Amino acid sequence: MNREQLLDAIGSADESLLKETEQLRMAAMNKPLTAVQKSHKTTRRMTILLAACMVLLLGTVAAYATGLIGRRAGTVTTSNDDEGNAVMVFTPDEDMRVPLSTIKGEVKNATQEMRSQWTKNPVTGEYEWNGSDQGFRADVPGVGIFQKSFNTLAEATAYIGYDGMVTPVFNETVSPQFLFVTATGIADNLEDPGTDPEYRLDFISIMSYYTVDGLNVSFNTYLVTEAFESPRAVQRQEVSQENGEVQLTTETVVVNNREFQIVHEDLGGPETTEDGYPIAKRYFDTYIWAENKVEYRMEINYTEIDKARAEQIIADWMNSFTD
Repeated sequence: MNREQLLDAIGSADESLLKETEQLRMAAMNKPLTAVQKSHKTTRRMTILLAACMVLLLGTVAAYATGLIGRRAGTVTTSNDDEGNAVMVFTPDEDMRVPLSTIKGEVKNATQEMRSQWTKNPVTGEYEWNGSDQGFRADVPGVGIFQKSFNTLAEATAYIGYDGMVTPVFNETVSPQFLFVTATGIADNLEDPGTDPEYRLDFISIMSYYTVDGLNVSFNTYLVTEAFESPRAVQRQEVSQENGEVQLTTETVVVNNREFQIVHEDLGGPETTEDGYPIAKRYFDTYIWAENKVEYRMEINYTEIDKARAEQIIADWMNSFTD
């Protein structure tokens, strides 16, 4: 498999990987609201992994708060693409790839499952899908995907077994609506005669979604290894809204000597219903931090009514990162 074929394979895997997550995000955003919170336009969010498109051609404009003192892990830029989608890009300050030897958890065994997903047809010599038809699958041989569900973030973190990874907390006992670890692997020896594919882990993520007192909260953690083609896991996030524009603004906040990047989405919309009832302003904020070559993102969806509760969850998450 040459480099171009490899990138096509990874892209196909990432597109498949994101379909279910996108559906869950859309369901969360379209969750029925109370009477004073209706009339919000449908919003679509898409996280794009770097493997799906290795070159980013965006006329980005930096929009940072200045004058803060703290460790900065990277910077955020915002822009709009040719289709009118609002785009946010987080660029870490370092190469985020880690040695495979530092991944010590059971996720290492995911490559055994990947080896059984594609088998070579002895007649045609072509690789054919032999894995489960449930869940995610790569459309092109050479990329394996494995996913495992968990009940807590701590269990998911332990399953990966990377010493530099932090388990974010938010002082809640509520169970996640979904929480899973997804791992992808790359096989470099598909065209070697007489050998079975040998996969190397290249991308690992933890994705979770909670509903806390009516607030939608997700925690996403990304880790890439030395086998990954790019020095960072996430390329960009796109946000679009039917019949309207999404405005992105950015700022930073320092907590425990760490400068967190924040992206605020202004979904717009009317301030009152057609009957004159007030509509609670809705916020969708993304908080980003990277440390020890791990990228963390928290996304929270709330209204002005729930702002104090949301701020407590945000503070608990940011205070998870300590020296």
